[in-house]
Amino acid sequence: MGATTIGAIVVIAGAVGLVVIFRSRAKRRVLNRMQAAVDMVKLGLYKRLSKEYAADYPVDEAKCLAASVVNSLFGSCQSDFGKQHEQLVEEKVSSLVSLPTSTRQVITDALRAQVTVDYGSGIRPTFETEWTQEGELSIGGDIVVDAMNKGILVKGGTGPSFDKFPLLAQRFLDESAT
Repeated sequence: MGATTIGAIVVIAGAVGLVVIFRSRAKRRVLNRMQAAVDMVKLGLYKRLSKEYAADYPVDEAKCLAASVVNSLFGSCQSDFGKQHEQLVEEKVSSLVSLPTSTRQVITDALRAQVTVDYGSGIRPTFETEWTQEGELSIGGDIVVDAMNKGILVKGGTGPSFDKFPLLAQRFLDESAT
């Protein structure tokens, strides 16, 4: 091999390396943007549930309960409150099925986005598959399957898009403040 051939190989290898780096950075940016959108939905849901629970519980307890419900729904670690009131938290998670379909759709998109982010980040090594009672194949992470089994998940749809979901999440959060 001549010097020109070796030089060309080095240039090609360098270009391939740059493409891999740029793709990796772009992937990270997209995943970070999706995670931020999921966090907006979680915060919006927390605010909505805190207000709702404040009618039946002291304010501090309502906030802890709302946080525990959101954590349970999204598969996050539970606080001491969540661990101590596990049954109540599960009852409240199951009661989310009574939320308006529009709210459940935002939650559905956020759960699907969370699984996508986790999978893309290597947190969840595989997607889980499960047959529903209606004979449909459900593909998703454990949080999606759990929400589906509780009736919270809105069936169908295309899933959250990388360009529209962050806008939807921001609107959901903004509407939760009122």
